[in-house]
Amino acid sequence: MKKALAILIILGAVGCPDSRPPAESPPAKPPAASPSLERKTVPDAQPVVGGLYASKGEDGSFSVVKVLAADRFAVHLRSYANRFDALPTDLDASTLTLGSIDDEHFGMGHFPLAREAFERESYTFLKKTQLEEEELEGYNLYLEAMGGR
Repeated sequence: MKKALAILIILGAVGCPDSRPPAESPPAKPPAASPSLERKTVPDAQPVVGGLYASKGEDGSFSVVKVLAADRFAVHLRSYANRFDALPTDLDASTLTLGSIDDEHFGMGHFPLAREAFERESYTFLKKTQLEEEELEGYNLYLEAMGGR
């Protein structure tokens, strides 16, 4: 828990110099389907906006993040409190919650992660989902704070 809070504080302090998407960026495409779901983000792959990605934690459980936006500096994520004993293969996105800071695990509505850090992490693409306006609230506040809107 302390490690997660330290990471969040560091990420908040770093920020991104320009969080607006490049003017001529090609549309993101999801990775090719694989029956084993052993798909990992590779350095040249574009994060899928609206994509749900899972990663395995130190305790062996899997957590899920959603890509809200991506630019040349950062991937803007929403993390969920839910934990799974195995890689979720048929995830119902409506069951994902942010939880509460009082819970053992909690999510975060928005946090920017350096593009390089996202590419280094072993995220497994699960599926593409629709972005809801309420999910973008934290990202929009971030853009305003950075002078992007």
